[in-house]
Amino acid sequence: MIREMRSISSLIGDAVDAISTAARKVVELMRAGWSIDELSEASGVCVTFIRSLSKVGYGEWDPRLVTMRCPAASFVQRLPLPAQVDVIDGSIDVVEISGSGPEIRKLNLSSLTLNQCRQVFFQSSVRTPEEQSSWLRDQREMAALQKAAASQPAKPYEIRRNVLHVTSPCSLTKEVLTSILSAMR
Repeated sequence: MIREMRSISSLIGDAVDAISTAARKVVELMRAGWSIDELSEASGVCVTFIRSLSKVGYGEWDPRLVTMRCPAASFVQRLPLPAQVDVIDGSIDVVEISGSGPEIRKLNLSSLTLNQCRQVFFQSSVRTPEEQSSWLRDQREMAALQKAAASQPAKPYEIRRNVLHVTSPCSLTKEVLTSILSAMR
């Protein structure tokens, strides 16, 4: 079993090396005047994959990102190359709020959920645990505001371009009618 796992690891290493070699060739051809569309058509490889290879070839992406299929991949692609390598090779600090307060868990990149990715990554950087805690607080506050706004009853009418639109059955008092008429003037 261990020998089979080493074999798989070796094959994956070979695949990453092949991606790097293909990426260098894509960049070489692009410098010679080929477009991504032309390379795609000539090679029979989809444009998205050729574009990914060009990013590896130009040193924008770690070659392992080309085959990465997890929610974190698109977030890691935005990081500078040295940060990509650190994140792919290591673990990520993820803040979780529990009853006893914030806790930091070290997680593998491939195990992050989409929501954890939004929490951990911001544009082209990785948030610190303190920034993550702040982000989590902001998310809770925003959710509370949205919940409060959703629980307030909507007005049964609205005024658009001096026209009263009744959106649901309602009873209007004299005071409400007066305010509607004054709003329409």
